[in-house]
Amino acid sequence: MMELVIWAMGLGLSAGGLVWLTFLNAYALHTILAAATALAIAAIAIRRAMRAEAEGLSEVARASLHASHMGAVWAWGAVAITLTYLTVLDWKEWWQFALAFAAGAAVAFGFAHRLRQAGGERLLGAARLLAGVQLAGMVATVIGLIADRKMDFEWVDWAGNNVFFFGAMALGVISLEALRKG
Repeated sequence: MMELVIWAMGLGLSAGGLVWLTFLNAYALHTILAAATALAIAAIAIRRAMRAEAEGLSEVARASLHASHMGAVWAWGAVAITLTYLTVLDWKEWWQFALAFAAGAAVAFGFAHRLRQAGGERLLGAARLLAGVQLAGMVATVIGLIADRKMDFEWVDWAGNNVFFFGAMALGVISLEALRKG
């Protein structure tokens, strides 16, 4: 339970910091905080997966850990986008992306719970499939944001683009780790 409180506080502080930096138009600091948050989640996910493997946890238990960390990235994105565009910036499409991020979080957390409860090879195959699809989607997101020059801070959705870009990188790394280690 304490771990959940720490996660919620850390992600909440990050989202709040992103909103404040958006208000200040501190583009570079916003980018650094978004990158640091995403990197931290991915690093924690990899570290926990390595520890779980060393402790001999099952492949199903490790898949549940990966899904939980993916859920944390999706939830962080949903909160950061919602707070940013409800309070500071005006971008009419923000709610659709926030809703998609919230749905991603719900699916990932729900899947992690289901893996913990039921386990089994069938769900493990689904976990691998979902990690592969998510990895492909996140690679496409990163490439698309770069190709469309959406990381230039000229767009009204610049703050969201930081969350999209670095969130996609974190999800890609965690997905790759999930596929690599099971």
